[in-house]
Amino acid sequence: MSSSPGSPKQLPRGRSTHGPTKTAWTTRCDHLQPRGDLTGRTWSRRQKPKQKTVDTIPAEDIGQVPIRSTRAERSFMWRDFKIPEDRQEVKTGATPDIVKGSEDEDIIRDTAQHQDRDDDQCVTVEEKHSPFEEEGSQGNEHSATVDSGEKKVPLKRQPSCDSLFGGKQVKPGAVWRPYGPPLYGYGSSLNPPPRKRPDTLLILAAIFYCLAVLTAVVFAVFFKIKVMPAYMTPAEPVPVWMQQFSPEMQRWYQLALQAAGGDTSAILPPGYVPQPTVETPVAVQEFCGNTSLPDLPHGHFNYTSIAHHNIYVRMCIAKCDVGYQTDDAGLLFCNRGRWAPIAPEVVSTLVGVGRAADTMPNTDPRVFEYLGISDQIYADVAFNILVKVDDVPNLSIIKTYLNMISEDNIIDFNMMRQVLIWIGPTLDDKVANLDFLHILSRLETFGASRRPVCRIVDCGGDFGNLAHGRVNSTATTYMSEARVVCERGYLPRHPVLTCNATGHWDKPAQCDPVTCSPPEDPPHGSYLCPGHVFSDRCDVTCNAGYVPETDHALGCSWTGNWTAFRRGNTTEMENAVSADVVIPQTLACAIADCGNISTPAHGDVTCTGTTYGETCHLTCQNGYERLGHDNFTCQVYQVTAQATWSGEPECTPVSCGSPPEFPNTALQCASGHTYGNTCGVTCADGYEGTNHRSVACHSSGNWSLQEGALQPVVGGPDLFCQKKDCGNLTSPANGSLTCSGTRYQDSCRLTCEPGYKVGYEGGHILHSLYNFRCLASGEWNNKPRCVPSNYCRLGLHDCDPEHGICDLTGHQTFSCRCRVGTVGDGRRCERTACPPFPISEPANGFFRCSIPGSSAEYANNTSAEYEVVCLLHCNPGYDRLIYAEYSCGHDGSWTIPVDINRPGITPCLAVKCPDMASPFHGTMTCNSGSEFRYPEVCNFACDRGYELTTPTSSRERRCQTDATWSGNDAVCIGVQCPSLPTPTNGLMSCNNGSSFRYPETCSFACNSGYRLSGSSSRTCQADSTWTGSAAGCIVECPVLTSPQNGRVDCTDRLENDRCTFSCNHGYHLLGSSQVVCGSDGQWTGTVPICAACDSAADIIFSIDVSGSVSSHFNTVQNFINGVVNSLTIGGNHARVGLIKFAGSSAERYISLTGSKPTLVSMISTMFNSHGSREPSVAGLSVMRNEFSTSGRLTARKIGIVLTDGYDSSSSAVISDSQTLRNDGTTIFCVGVASVGIETLNNMASMPVIDHVFTATFDNLQTIVDTLRPKVWC
Repeated sequence: MSSSPGSPKQLPRGRSTHGPTKTAWTTRCDHLQPRGDLTGRTWSRRQKPKQKTVDTIPAEDIGQVPIRSTRAERSFMWRDFKIPEDRQEVKTGATPDIVKGSEDEDIIRDTAQHQDRDDDQCVTVEEKHSPFEEEGSQGNEHSATVDSGEKKVPLKRQPSCDSLFGGKQVKPGAVWRPYGPPLYGYGSSLNPPPRKRPDTLLILAAIFYCLAVLTAVVFAVFFKIKVMPAYMTPAEPVPVWMQQFSPEMQRWYQLALQAAGGDTSAILPPGYVPQPTVETPVAVQEFCGNTSLPDLPHGHFNYTSIAHHNIYVRMCIAKCDVGYQTDDAGLLFCNRGRWAPIAPEVVSTLVGVGRAADTMPNTDPRVFEYLGISDQIYADVAFNILVKVDDVPNLSIIKTYLNMISEDNIIDFNMMRQVLIWIGPTLDDKVANLDFLHILSRLETFGASRRPVCRIVDCGGDFGNLAHGRVNSTATTYMSEARVVCERGYLPRHPVLTCNATGHWDKPAQCDPVTCSPPEDPPHGSYLCPGHVFSDRCDVTCNAGYVPETDHALGCSWTGNWTAFRRGNTTEMENAVSADVVIPQTLACAIADCGNISTPAHGDVTCTGTTYGETCHLTCQNGYERLGHDNFTCQVYQVTAQATWSGEPECTPVSCGSPPEFPNTALQCASGHTYGNTCGVTCADGYEGTNHRSVACHSSGNWSLQEGALQPVVGGPDLFCQKKDCGNLTSPANGSLTCSGTRYQDSCRLTCEPGYKVGYEGGHILHSLYNFRCLASGEWNNKPRCVPSNYCRLGLHDCDPEHGICDLTGHQTFSCRCRVGTVGDGRRCERTACPPFPISEPANGFFRCSIPGSSAEYANNTSAEYEVVCLLHCNPGYDRLIYAEYSCGHDGSWTIPVDINRPGITPCLAVKCPDMASPFHGTMTCNSGSEFRYPEVCNFACDRGYELTTPTSSRERRCQTDATWSGNDAVCIGVQCPSLPTPTNGLMSCNNGSSFRYPETCSFACNSGYRLSGSSSRTCQADSTWTGSAAGCIVECPVLTSPQNGRVDCTDRLENDRCTFSCNHGYHLLGSSQVVCGSDGQWTGTVPICAACDSAADIIFSIDVSGSVSSHFNTVQNFINGVVNSLTIGGNHARVGLIKFAGSSAERYISLTGSKPTLVSMISTMFNSHGSREPSVAGLSVMRNEFSTSGRLTARKIGIVLTDGYDSSSSAVISDSQTLRNDGTTIFCVGVASVGIETLNNMASMPVIDHVFTATFDNLQTIVDTLRPKVWC
């Protein structure tokens, strides 16, 4: 394999890297060497763990053979040897290596077997520290390298004997002539004559004295050279990064800087990471032996070399020209004279495993980046590599380990190193001794292509969801063009699209609707337009008193003109705005006309006119009156835009009200009570009509007895109805009549002579006070008659039917016959009397005396009669314990069966009511000791926090006469707290069924997307109040996570709370820099991401050209030029635009352009020319339109506003700036002169401290350096 000039020469593969060995010297006493004892072994001296240096054998004696520790043996194998071409003598054989340490302990260790070299080499070796030294190891690791520029020292042949390495002594009789290197310290004889040795303490004292003197001298020299100049010479200036530390640290920095000779690069700031020096890829025509790289049309190969031990493998990668790409990685390596493909994963894994085994000292993984090789170890590839290694033990265990430590097939470097240690030194040694090229050749391809091909980039025919248009293209490859064709009414935003080298079209395919200018308002009206683009409509709204002339609306046509069509007709609108010929039209407003007002029946209307504001007056005929107003106005209803009169004229008949009322008379009005209607008369039973049969409603609103003329309805109660007449009643014989009259309800009373009774025509006797009445039918109810009397039959005697019998003895005479137990005088019979009742009434009792079968009762304290019985009764509420009945006999004496007045007898006992207990959560108090007998009273009370149920519970209960308690059972329930509502968008759960009574506890929770405000639980207290505060659910927006490579800071997640996004250095926001939590629980704006800073950015300046800014044009131009000059403009890098604004209007002065000369030229004349302006506060809406029409989709959008902040109110900028920020635009505000800081804060992106800058015109240029890294990251 060829090498570039100056590259180190490589040893032939498979040769040992060891230096000259023992066999370099032939000896005369080889016969003394033990057979199979020390063959193939080397000697070494063990080093102390803390010793930092290794004594080496003089180079002139052993040919500069490097001395290595046991730990360094393996590392030494992988060092690179640089062999000069003019010295190619190679020494063969094996010799023991000796390591001298601080102790005289000899260790025998096996050496690797070495292969004979084909040619002669003379190797010069020097000792140096390995860059891969590990801290904490038990000894220093040493490496041997070959420098082609150093002095070459040939090895000297010296006598040697293996017995010297075995530590054996030879007897004097067997002395042999020494033949070996002077290293081993032997003279002419193995037994020199003994010498007198100096005292040991004297030697140690001398050594200590020498060391002390040497230390003092070194310290004095160091103090004079290094320390004193630091305090004698003026201090060096401290760099900016060091000024953040304390003065003491800054002083130490100055001392260290002087110690470093003033080299500031020797002391770097904290966190400084040196960048690797990577060989710049160079396009070459590389040869692998005699085999050239495969032909690569539209591309070339870049190369580098990977060093594994002392083998350099040339790697080439295909790099396609702009507009071309290859299907695979295109990675080739030189494999014994031919180019072989290899997958990047194989190379990265093989190198990673080698680094884990400390066998890749010359390979920096960062050089792989431009080759497309990642610095990762793949588990499956690592296993395949180990499979290819011969005699690797325990492959199944290795595979298990690899699966355990891998994540998504990737193995961490440190874990791979640990696996090699876990599995054992056998695998570690095999990995350390891999033949890199041999393994590569066995793992070649892995799906890679041997002949990579650069194919032209194809953007494809997918143009996204293109609405209202299509894309015409004949080709879709690199630099091909496609044209956007839009439907009628739409224009292409970018007519021509170009396929770029990334495989994407340079601009999006999009059809924008045609824009119509806002229509000019018609006289007496205005237009209401939701938009001004194709198919948008405008409705005319007329001023008060005016209406549209026609029922038409305007539509924005495809020509950009407004045309008219009938409202409500969608088809007509679509045809009108898309017609081949569009005639521009407008709408007009005409004064409203209500037309002739209607004339009502029985009335007349007089009007001043029929248009808006005119009036009409209503007059009604006699007997009629207006309903509502008498004046009407022509008016226009804004909702319907229709002209109508304020009312409808109407005359209604005069109402007479209800007709007058008369007794026994009903006036029935079938047609109503208004003018012209008549009511008929109906009389009650017993009455008959008079000559007035009806009443009529007069035009005056009064009732009249006749129609046409007013005859007031005046008269007595019989004006319409009078009582019927029964005629005169004739008096009977033996009697006379007395009558109150002869009409309905009049009566007559009959008086008969003695010996006669009052009766009627049938002979029946009537009561003497009987009245004969005139009925409703006009007739008397009976005819009177006097009937002869019979005292006994008529019961007109004093003989009681129970005491005696009445015998008629003559006309109006009778006699009484008395029965047993009664006495009489012939005219009457009476019962036999008894003495007063001899028994007194007991306590709570009484006697009731009566004759059985008779309803008459007798008081027990009066004289009783025969057959009277007195029965003992108890008062209500007492039970009778003794039945006692006393009777009056026919002989007038009392029968006494029991004497209840005797002592000890209780005839009546109070009734017993059911037992009661205190209510739960209450107490009971009774006035008789809780005997629960009539008339005991018990009172009930509830504990604190409880109350009696009302009205079902009784506070006081009495034991009643029926042995029951009055009222109801007393029940104590918790006091009532006010009802708690369930929070909107939440839930409420109470532990007592939502009774809201003491001591119920209610808990509250909110639905997803809402947060609980107030108390999460509330308890009803004894004073009828709730603990805590009212619970509510307020909307809560979801949690926002910090974008990758950025952070998010939120005030909270409730309504109107804000979250501000920012990116780490080297990244920028794509999306809104600030989002606001809306009332719907969603964040307004677009949640951004942090994208790596690239060179694609669209930047628009919005410059205030009024006020204080107008007098400093040159300063403002210099500021803009300073920012522009710091940018990379053109191509896929930055594009810049400029807007000028004054007050509330703005002008788009420079559209986004990538031409720097054009920018500089137009900036120099920006204050000399003026174009058309449009309404825009601070130019923000113009900026948004420029970004939407000319901005690039993948480019960052940045707005820079320079103003004093006083031409725009602080609130006027909020809407437009918020819209811009939601579109993903980052807004920087630069305030000059007397700054209106509130206006700047409302415009700028968040956080304000990073996006608002203030300066005077004198130091405005200092803002450029501050602004540049924020704009051009």
